Amino acid sequence: MVEPEVHSLNADVACTDAPGETILQRIWQFQRLRRSGLRTLEGQRLVVLHPGFLNRGPGPDFQEALLQFGDEEPRTGDVEIDRQGTGWKQHHHQGNPAYQRVILHVLWNHRRPSPAPCPGLALEPHLDSPLVRLQRWARAEPGTLLPEDLMGHCAAPLQALSSGEQEALLRHIALGRFRRKGDTFLAWARESGWEHALWTGLMRCLGYRANAWPMQRLAELTPHFLEPGLSPDALLARLLGVGGLLPVELPAASPDGAPVLRRLWDHWWRVREDLRDIQLPPRIWRWQGTRPANHPTRRLVWAAHWLSRGDMAARLQAWLTSEAGGRNPSLALWRLLEAPPDPFWSWHASFHSKRLPRPHALLGRARLHDMAVNVILPWLWTRSTEGGSTALRRRIEACYRDWPAGQDNALLRRARERLLGTHRPPKGQGAACQQGLLEVLGAFCVKSDACCRGCGFPERLRNWGGTRGD
Repeated sequence: MVEPEVHSLNADVACTDAPGETILQRIWQFQRLRRSGLRTLEGQRLVVLHPGFLNRGPGPDFQEALLQFGDEEPRTGDVEIDRQGTGWKQHHHQGNPAYQRVILHVLWNHRRPSPAPCPGLALEPHLDSPLVRLQRWARAEPGTLLPEDLMGHCAAPLQALSSGEQEALLRHIALGRFRRKGDTFLAWARESGWEHALWTGLMRCLGYRANAWPMQRLAELTPHFLEPGLSPDALLARLLGVGGLLPVELPAASPDGAPVLRRLWDHWWRVREDLRDIQLPPRIWRWQGTRPANHPTRRLVWAAHWLSRGDMAARLQAWLTSEAGGRNPSLALWRLLEAPPDPFWSWHASFHSKRLPRPHALLGRARLHDMAVNVILPWLWTRSTEGGSTALRRRIEACYRDWPAGQDNALLRRARERLLGTHRPPKGQGAACQQGLLEVLGAFCVKSDACCRGCGFPERLRNWGGTRGD
C-alpha cells in the first residue's frame, strides 16, 4: 500500500546512493518521517514517542529514545544509525558494551538487512519529503538542537528567565548539591577521621566513573599498609600491589617499563605476604573507554606522591586561610595539587605501553578542577561548618560560587540542549552553574524519561519564586 507513494516522494532524488550519516541523523532527530505508518524491517508497528538525544561522543547516535513496538509498553533505549545494514559489523558494535542498550537500528533502506540484535527501521520508505528537499532543509536548518516540541517540559519556563535569573537558579540548585556532598564527607569523617575522608574522596575522583568503586575500596584499605616515611615508590608499590595492578612480568617488547617494574617489586615482595588477604582481584577494574593517559596506574602514581607528602590536609587548610580569598584561588590550588614530572610515568600510560609522543601530567587540569569542585571545597566546607567557623564557611561558599567553569562534556551539552535550548556554554557562567545543570539532570531527567513523564522539576520551577532571594 505504501510503495506508490514512496516512489512519488522520491521521484526527484538525484542519486541512488545512501545519503551521508549526518543527513540521516537529522532526519531521525527531527522526525522528518510519515510517522503514522512506521514499521520495522520485521513488520512490527513502531511509534516514536521521543527520538532520543543526539550523542556527540562515542557510542550510539541517539540515547534515551522512547519507542513503542507493536502493542508492547514503551521502551527506553538507544538508537544506532548506519547507512547500510553492514555497518553494525563493520563498526564492531557487536560485543561493544556501549551498544548493549540499542533497541533500534536505523538504516537508509532494507536492501541489506541489519545483523543487529534488535529491530531495524529503513528510513527511505518513510520520508515525509523527497530526499533532495530534505538535504536542502538539513543544510539550511541551523545547529543540531532538539525540535521545540521534543524539549523538556521545563525548557519554556527556564528560557523565559533572564540570563541573570537562570544563573541565580542554577547556583541555588548547585549549593544544595554542594552541601549534600559535604554530608558524605561528614559521614566518612565520623567513621575514620577528616584526613581519611579527604583521601577517600580524592581516590574516588581519580577513578572517574568507571573505576570510582575500586579506587574507593583501595582508599579504605590504605590504613593497612600506610607507614610514616615511605617513599613515593614504596607507596606506589603497595597501592598497585593491593589493587591487583602490579604485573608479575612484562613482554620483552617493553624495555622502558622493566626497570620501573623491578624497582617496585623490590618494595612489594617484602610486604606481599602480609597484605595478601586484602589484595583486590584485577577483574574489578574496568578498562573499556579509558583513555591511555587516564589509566588507573598513572592515577595511583599521583596518589603515591600525595600520600608521601603526609601533610596535604594541612596544606589545604593553609590554602583556605591564605589563598581562597585571593585574586586567583583556583590557580593556587592547582599548583598545590600538581605532582612533579616523573621520568617514566610522564611519558608512559602503563608499564608496557610505548613512549608517548609528548609528556602528560599525572593529573590534568580538568581532573584537578573536578577534584576541587567535588572533593576539596565540599570537604573544607564541612570541616569548617563542624568546627563552627562561620567566616571560613562563607569564604568557601563564595569561592565555590565564583569558581571558574570546568571542561565541557557530553552531559553538560545534553542538559543545556534539553533545558536551555542551546548546546553552547553561556559566557561568564562558572562551575556552580555547571553543577546546577548536572544536578537537574541527575535528580530529575534521568529518573524520568525523554517525554518527562512524572518529572517534578517543572513544579519546582513554578515554586522557585519564593527562593530567589536566598
